[in-house]
Amino acid sequence: MQLIVNKLKNIINVLENYQISILSYIIIFFSICFIRNFLEVIVLNNQYTFSQNQNTSTIIFQIFVLYNLEWMTLFIYIVILIYLLTKNNIISIFKITLLFFNIIIIVPILNFFIYLKTGCAIDYLYTIQDYIKALLYFFFPFKDVKVCAGIRIEVFISILFIFIYIFLKTNNIYKSFLGSFVLYFLAISSMAFPVFILIPFYPFNPIQYNLFVNNFFFVPSFLDSFLNKFAIMIFFLLMPAFLIVYKIYYKNKKFLLLIKNVFSLETVSLFLIILFGFIINYELRNLFTSLFNIFFVFFIFIFCCLLHLYFQNHNFTVKNISFVLLILASLSISINNFFILLFICSVHYILNYFNFFNKIIYKFLIYLFIFYFLITFGNLIVFKDNFIKINIIIVLIVVFCVFIYLHKQLKYKI
Repeated sequence: MQLIVNKLKNIINVLENYQISILSYIIIFFSICFIRNFLEVIVLNNQYTFSQNQNTSTIIFQIFVLYNLEWMTLFIYIVILIYLLTKNNIISIFKITLLFFNIIIIVPILNFFIYLKTGCAIDYLYTIQDYIKALLYFFFPFKDVKVCAGIRIEVFISILFIFIYIFLKTNNIYKSFLGSFVLYFLAISSMAFPVFILIPFYPFNPIQYNLFVNNFFFVPSFLDSFLNKFAIMIFFLLMPAFLIVYKIYYKNKKFLLLIKNVFSLETVSLFLIILFGFIINYELRNLFTSLFNIFFVFFIFIFCCLLHLYFQNHNFTVKNISFVLLILASLSISINNFFILLFICSVHYILNYFNFFNKIIYKFLIYLFIFYFLITFGNLIVFKDNFIKINIIIVLIVVFCVFIYLHKQLKYKI
């Protein structure tokens, strides 16, 4: 028995210490996610799963945004769970977890052979009753918990893997059971994400909780697509995970510096630039009409924190920063503005990357953007007669916030 344990430990040691670059790691991770998403949403779309999603843009958003956010969130929380129970090097945990993460690819393949022509629709669990039922009866083979057999097999194998890994690292059976139970809980909670993410609100109205979940995600707001709402709410689970990993890897010193930068004047300035763009388009009284809108405002603040940290760690010029800040203001006004300006930025990046970039093209792109930006605000000012003064004031506030941010970034030279 001890010989088997020693061999397993040697195998794990090899799997934890292979050489891989950060870029290769990221590419492999998203490749695994893409294969799973592709098989589920495209290959098995009409005959087997997701038959309700015929819209191409919806399918693209699912494959490249929503599901990847889910996989990333679950993946990082599994890494954190293993670290807390084993205290092993977190980089080693990331490496071995990536290898075993390939297990997610087997689900659509298993479902294909298990269900054949009958199919098995894959969807979230939307009621508290279905969530509790899945938690209690997930591994009961003949109990319908509205989850496909392929997923149930995947979760079972994953729990077995984490049990063995934690036991080999700690020789503690209790930690192994704890890790297995938490993974079980995380896996099922990810399947009932709409219910799970709003569970803190359950005590306030348990009888109408299912209706509350439905209204939160499916009643239209200024972000009409429920997929957008799902993605943003997943982001609220993902950000704490990133912060925990950051603290584990960089220890307390850099973590405290990170928190200081998060609540800086520069972050507030960026936040106001975007927020006032939304106020221009939706008006202040409409921005806080639903609980989701309030969550979204907080999401904007987190995004601004990340953007400020990105600016700090890259040698941008004031011109480039100004360009980004004005894009943000226009993005908040309309998603159409975002795609047009994203196209301009993409042309800028490609020309720069292939050394075709010169001052004339740079000036042309800057003037093109400024022209579009002014036209956008101009239309708002001209056609909203009752809000002319408000819009002018808000535009001035946006410009003022841009100058505040740039003033705080004196180390960047034009």
